[in-house]
Amino acid sequence: MSVPAGVAVAEGYTYGQYRRLGVPAAVAGWAELGSGALAFATLAAVGLTGSVIAGGPAEGILLPILSVVAAGSFAAAGLFRHPHVLTKAIDWIDRHIRRHRRRQSATAVTRVRFVSDELGHVRPSMATWMMAFGLSLANWLLDVASLVLVFLATGGPVPLGSGPARLRRLEGDREH
Repeated sequence: MSVPAGVAVAEGYTYGQYRRLGVPAAVAGWAELGSGALAFATLAAVGLTGSVIAGGPAEGILLPILSVVAAGSFAAAGLFRHPHVLTKAIDWIDRHIRRHRRRQSATAVTRVRFVSDELGHVRPSMATWMMAFGLSLANWLLDVASLVLVFLATGGPVPLGSGPARLRRLEGDREH
């Protein structure tokens, strides 16, 4: 991420590697989009957790927004775990589009149908999904640790807000 368009380059490279190994285009695309959705959901959870720990004057604004973002992100990531749900949605859209625009929609629907048919056998297990979530969480937490180390290395204060005091209060509440 330290170069312009680094994420796009990395995604393109990974997609190319999937294809080079014989993975169908639809499955390679699904893998990239699904992992991206899971990474974003994990980042939203880390942001929400950080906001709860840090507290401060922006908490009243940040917590509701981040809660909605986290919930929506996990719902979207959950859809990627169930490609058959996406296929059913494609079927529904196909039926409704064909009623109104037969000629214009035929090519697009054919392409979408091909993709949905290729995804029919994709069924990641909960264990696999949780492993991906755990690795994503480790990635984001290591990013946080890297930022803390940068602050420490430059002699600057680590901007924790009221986090340490809040954690001590929470710990004290559990002891009673």
